[in-house]
Amino acid sequence: MRILTPDEIKLLTTALAADENLRDVHDFFLVALGAGGRFDEIAPTVVRKQKTSGIMWERIDPEKGTLQLYFYKTKKWRVILVPAVVELLMRRKAEGRGTDSHAFDMRDHNIRKAFRTVSRACEIPYGRKTTGGWSPHDLRHTCLSYLLHSGVDIATVRDFAGHASIVETSRYVHSTDASRLLAAQASATLIAPDASTR
Repeated sequence: MRILTPDEIKLLTTALAADENLRDVHDFFLVALGAGGRFDEIAPTVVRKQKTSGIMWERIDPEKGTLQLYFYKTKKWRVILVPAVVELLMRRKAEGRGTDSHAFDMRDHNIRKAFRTVSRACEIPYGRKTTGGWSPHDLRHTCLSYLLHSGVDIATVRDFAGHASIVETSRYVHSTDASRLLAAQASATLIAPDASTR
C-alpha cells in the first residue's frame, strides 16, 4: 500500500493535464482520487469473466452532488457525496466524453500504461513490483488516508469507502510526520501543560 504525497499528486496531475491525449486518464486519476473508488467502480472492466459497472451517467445526481458506485464483490451500491467529482464528471458528459451510458470507456491496460509513462517522467516509482511504487488502487488508499488525516471520523470514512466494518477501514490509518508531531505535542501537554505553546 502506498500513499501519494501532495507533491506527487500535483506532479502527476500536471503531467497528465499537459497531454490532451491523456485527458481521459487525467480525469480518471482525479475521480479515483476524489471519490476513493476502486478501479472497477470507476471504469468498466472485466473481472473474473464478469464486466463491472463503472460509473454510469444515470447514477450521478448533479443537484445533490452525489455519485453511486457499485462493487461487484458485494453486489451493492453505495452513494457518496462528492460535489467536486460530480462537477468534473458532468463536464465530461457535456464534452461528449465516455459513452452514452458510462463516464469512462477505457481499457484498464491503457490507464496503467499511461500512469507508468507519466510516473517515469515525473520520477515517481510506479508498479507494485517496484520498490516504493504506486498503483491505481493506491489512489483509493490515498483518498481514504487523507480523509482520516483531515479529521473525518472513521465511521464516516467506512461508509464513504463502502467497507463492512471499521476494522477494514482502520487499515487506511497511517501515521505521518505531521501526525507524529501532533501526538508528541499532545503528550507533552500531559506532563508540561505549557509545552503546547512552545
